Amino acid sequence: MNEWLIGICAVSAAYAAAGSFIYKYIQRENREERLLFLQAAFIFLAVFLNLYLGSYSSFGDAGDFETMLRHLGTKGFADIYAKGDIQYPPLFWFLYYAVYHAMTFLGIPIDAGIRAFVLGIKLPCMVMEFVILWMIAGCTGGSQKQGRQMLLCYVCLLNPGILLTTGFICQVDMLYTGFLAVTVYLLMAEKQILSYFSFAAAVLLKFQAVFLTPLVLLVSVQQVIMQRFTWKRFFKVLTGGLLAVGAIFAAYIPMILEKSAAAGQAGFFDNFTNSIKSFGKASQNACNFWMLAGYNQVPADEMFGLFSCRVWNVCFIVAVTAAAVFLFIRRRKETSAYPMLAAFLTAGVYTFAVKMMSRYLYPVLFYLYLAYVCRPSKARFRCAMVYSVLYIFIAGTDYLVYPWNVYDKERILPYLVSAASVVCFAYLAYMIWNEEREDAEKGSAGSKVLE
Repeated sequence: MNEWLIGICAVSAAYAAAGSFIYKYIQRENREERLLFLQAAFIFLAVFLNLYLGSYSSFGDAGDFETMLRHLGTKGFADIYAKGDIQYPPLFWFLYYAVYHAMTFLGIPIDAGIRAFVLGIKLPCMVMEFVILWMIAGCTGGSQKQGRQMLLCYVCLLNPGILLTTGFICQVDMLYTGFLAVTVYLLMAEKQILSYFSFAAAVLLKFQAVFLTPLVLLVSVQQVIMQRFTWKRFFKVLTGGLLAVGAIFAAYIPMILEKSAAAGQAGFFDNFTNSIKSFGKASQNACNFWMLAGYNQVPADEMFGLFSCRVWNVCFIVAVTAAAVFLFIRRRKETSAYPMLAAFLTAGVYTFAVKMMSRYLYPVLFYLYLAYVCRPSKARFRCAMVYSVLYIFIAGTDYLVYPWNVYDKERILPYLVSAASVVCFAYLAYMIWNEEREDAEKGSAGSKVLE
């Protein structure tokens, strides 16, 4: 464990130092061919590291993926929700149903001990990361466009925490994170109906996508009702929203209509309720407020002061949402504030809600990367780097240093990282507030970044 801790500290320091150096470098470098070469080098290195780590071992949930794909190969979508336990939503199954057939076509055995299989189940997440990076980079403008794109390739593709989660560990958080980033991008571009379907896709990959719901609703009210309101446009957007919601429920139809219809119908509702119940711990090895308070792996029904952790959970979520609403009202005319508010909502829920896992902080990084390219200020870059380094420590602590099965309350590192997550959230809130104050002083709050 000490070796892992030393390694995490070393790579975090190196990552932050290199990021700061590159940020200063692009301020003075104006030769695009040199910047383009460095960008290509970062992409090449990221591809190599992802492919190497992706096929290195079956660390994580590779065994579960083997079981899931064998089920898809023998039963299709039947009985997926029959047991009523926690399962992924339908879009995940549709995607990996295609992955199963692709592997079968290529002759790759469905075996977690085979490197090609392990790489295959991680490949969709790797591809999504590069696709979303391409989308975010496309928002870059100005005289230093090439340099900022090069910087973005570094901070995103070579982040050790992202490489650990997407490349090394068999987790699928990049999939729904990608659609969430697209959702925020579409909201900034005032393409509400497309944003609803992107958001629905994120929810159909992982229910934790609902953390973004308040922002989607607030932007919808702002853009559809408060700006250029017409009944025709209102009903058009409302119809699009209802169709997106309908698509979520329609996605379950193949699971219900398969052989074991009765089990499928019961599992349809259990898939929602059990995902909400989750694992029932105040903190599921997530370095956040509850771990800092000593409630890691403690049932969420336990008392914390006058109330149970569950009651405090509701209070915290209401407070974070109310704060986000207040900040949105103050900055509603500036579309570049949307990714900052998305980061605020997700980071706030991760920091103070119960039943969190370390991976639930993942979307915050991509929101902040998008926020930086839309408004490339030094403060936003610093905020993105702070959370990038924080995620390295959070993911490293969870998976490498103190996994849940060996967690020890007497160890100080998890408390330090948890305290850092609370401090970083406070810094993010301050940054958003201070940015709003600067805009008010300069009279630039109405600026838009996407047309």
